[in-house]
Amino acid sequence: MHKSFRVVTVFSAVVVAILLFMGTSAYAGQMGNYLNGEKYVTFSETERTLVVAGLFDMMSFEWGQPIYADAADSGTRAFMARIERCVQDKTPGQLRQMLDGYLAANPDAKRYNLASSFSAMLNKQCP
Repeated sequence: MHKSFRVVTVFSAVVVAILLFMGTSAYAGQMGNYLNGEKYVTFSETERTLVVAGLFDMMSFEWGQPIYADAADSGTRAFMARIERCVQDKTPGQLRQMLDGYLAANPDAKRYNLASSFSAMLNKQCP
């Protein structure tokens, strides 16, 4: 009984080790936790709009946290106010069009994390 338990334990440990090794050596884009512009532009218009809505929601939530709302320096507060003025009347579809235009005009940006490109687009297109 103990011998079979030990065999199962060792086998299980080996399987877990192999799965962990495979997981850590996988490309982040294949893991689903990294969305760059190259992948984004392959989505349908509806999917791209949903992605942009999610990015905007994430940014809005983040900026509502005390580290930004209360503790941000004057430059960060000015940036946040500028972006807020720029996007306050825009729909998710309009924000998607802005991001699509930014990626078309800056093809190198497609290599980067989409959240970074979204922030860069807002910084560039919101006076």
